[in-house]
Amino acid sequence: FNRENNQNNGGIFSLSPEDAELNNGNSERNYFLPAGYRSLVSSRFSYLLSTGKCDSSVSLSLGNRYENGILCKSPLQVLKIFTKGLFLGQLRVNISLAASGTSITSFSVPLQYTTYEKQGFVLAIIPGSTFRYSLRLDDGQGDIPDDWIIDFGDITQSNRWGAEELRLEVQGRNCGNVVRSNHDRRFVAANSENLLDQMSWGHGACTSFPPMPMSSCIIDSE
Repeated sequence: FNRENNQNNGGIFSLSPEDAELNNGNSERNYFLPAGYRSLVSSRFSYLLSTGKCDSSVSLSLGNRYENGILCKSPLQVLKIFTKGLFLGQLRVNISLAASGTSITSFSVPLQYTTYEKQGFVLAIIPGSTFRYSLRLDDGQGDIPDDWIIDFGDITQSNRWGAEELRLEVQGRNCGNVVRSNHDRRFVAANSENLLDQMSWGHGACTSFPPMPMSSCIIDSE
């Protein structure tokens, strides 16, 4: 398995909730990750090491097996912001403890620019109620425009295992107390090469659009 599976430093590999519970070292099944761990991501996302939930595979003498990636004992999800009109730029991020407000780490995320129509910022984050993520543009002004698309988690996973939650503050946007992974996704345009069209902008999380309707997933016991 190569979690560096594309030019953008690969994706997130996570065990299902059922498999994560069984990955305790006592199961006869091989869950690919070391016992007690449930997620793997590129070493690029080094800020995760500050949360106390993740370890470098190198520090565990497992760097060769996991290509120096980061192993986490918590689930991981993706947080994306689709931008437009940028050629350069950075997103400033602060991670704090949600209960106390104590800051854990701050860092900048560079713009990922593929084309003028396909660009933005991406983060690997730990969902749930422990951490709060505060985002702003690192441009002196800071506000995230109303029409940029914020996308958290995955609607298919939400339908299968329930919606995940994220404590999120975005300068210039109203995200409420909690963002859920079944938020509005009416920005996806199936007939567009980049999955976005002119009607997409202004949708997503931290908007007034209603969440997506939940669907029932049939579990195949075989």
